[in-house]
Amino acid sequence: MKRRVKREAFCTAYPDLCQKPDNLAEFCEMQPYFCSDNISNLEIPKLGYYASNLTNDVHDALMEIYIHNISQDGANLWSWEVPYEQENYSKITTNYIFDFEKNGFATCYSTNLHIYGGEEVETTIFDDTFISKHVLNTFEIFIREEEAVYPWTVPEIMLSIHSPFIPVYPFYEGEILELGHMYIINIRMEEEHLLEYPYYTDCTDYEHLWEKNNKTGPRSQEMCKRLCTWNYLKPCAYCDHGLIVVDKPIWVCEYIAMSSLGCHAKLEKGAEEGEYREE
Repeated sequence: MKRRVKREAFCTAYPDLCQKPDNLAEFCEMQPYFCSDNISNLEIPKLGYYASNLTNDVHDALMEIYIHNISQDGANLWSWEVPYEQENYSKITTNYIFDFEKNGFATCYSTNLHIYGGEEVETTIFDDTFISKHVLNTFEIFIREEEAVYPWTVPEIMLSIHSPFIPVYPFYEGEILELGHMYIINIRMEEEHLLEYPYYTDCTDYEHLWEKNNKTGPRSQEMCKRLCTWNYLKPCAYCDHGLIVVDKPIWVCEYIAMSSLGCHAKLEKGAEEGEYREE
């Protein structure tokens, strides 16, 4: 689940980069959720939308918030609060994803995501005698529409369900959830097992390699590709380019023309490929 910086927190920290909307009546007609309460102190970022155009300054400030402020103060103060979980109480981790369209970070909350560390995955064991529905997680999320930092949009929640070992880019692979709705998601997990020796399937057991390497390193082919790209671009100082999900935001390098086919060609398919079907 991903979210951005709250508008009120941004304008409090950077008052010179915010202003009262130009043509307030028209703005309220276009974006009524901003004007449902007292609008005497309403301010929006100077992004050229009913405000002065200082896009680069606002962008740099948003990057500073993610790179410095969120690291020091935590995501709850600057972004939306961690989702409230009603059942099971899985560990919720805060990560960050770079949005290449808006050229900035978004906050991501995840459970059972293990693409870097040495923690074991959370598991639920049941057999065919397990008749009733099993609830893995139940989350409640509270979002205020008027907190959107980009005033022409409403805050979005994107949900992705995927393997614990494979990161996804929610802006392309996630499902947008509408505010004020309840979603019930049924999951059916499937596995594709490739034939073992003597059949030539060119497989690598990444989980075995991870355990052999003292529970370090990638645990899937996809993550191996990402780390390969990241290492390729390491000479770019203070750069996070090539990784989808990061634990701590840093400046992202501008696009570097490159061919990583040779690097990716060395990576072998995993012995098991998991697939998650949502209903």
